[in-house]
Amino acid sequence: MNDIGRQTAAILAAHYPADDALLRRAAVIAERLAAVNPHMNLTALTSPEEIALLHIYDSLALRLACDFTGRTVVDVGCGGGFPALPVAAALAPGRVTALDATAKKLAFVAETAQAAGLTNVDTLCGRAEELGRLPAYREGFDVAVSRGVARLNVLAEWSLPLVRPGGLFVAMKGPRGGEAVGAPPRTPFRELFEKSSLKTLKNFWERRSKLFCAQRAQDGWRGESGRTGERVCCASNRRCGRMRAGGGCRLAGVRAGG
Repeated sequence: MNDIGRQTAAILAAHYPADDALLRRAAVIAERLAAVNPHMNLTALTSPEEIALLHIYDSLALRLACDFTGRTVVDVGCGGGFPALPVAAALAPGRVTALDATAKKLAFVAETAQAAGLTNVDTLCGRAEELGRLPAYREGFDVAVSRGVARLNVLAEWSLPLVRPGGLFVAMKGPRGGEAVGAPPRTPFRELFEKSSLKTLKNFWERRSKLFCAQRAQDGWRGESGRTGERVCCASNRRCGRMRAGGGCRLAGVRAGG
């Protein structure tokens, strides 16, 4: 373990109830990120504090959305492996699939997972909007997560076809997450906040992600989306019949998480 790994583990341990195994994995992730980033430009956040808090701890805020234990998870647009790697390391999912359109990033994720001893991580190269149409992946996951990537309405259209009915879609957006919703004001996404001593760390609290959580249903939005019982497509709020021919409406329905 080098200095970056030790410092990252120490900072994470000060703010998250991590056991020795998680701290070792966090150290490996930090060391790999610091070593490879200059050649691949995976992230602008590379100091031990930033890796510990703005990558790993921030990713673990997903625990507020649901219990990941034993569930199949897909990280849509995983980039450098966040939140896929921290979720696999700490939240005991069954499998985590890191999905990205860039093969080099997925190679980094796979190699880092192997170095950290994570045997529950798979990689999948492709575009979510295309993979969601394929029988092998359509409705293939219990939970879809994503950090940044796109406006929430677009991200919903990409991610929800991958989620089984009754499953969850959880989007992590930046400090101005509400501005990235891109959906009607009465969007059926539940925003989650965490009460934490980390509020005292100004740098973290101003840059933390906000979580938007929605549960997929078989019959479209359930929540305030216009008329009671009206079925709409994804977060675009278009009437169901306009997209039925393409199969989009049946794939994209969600209801508000409760």
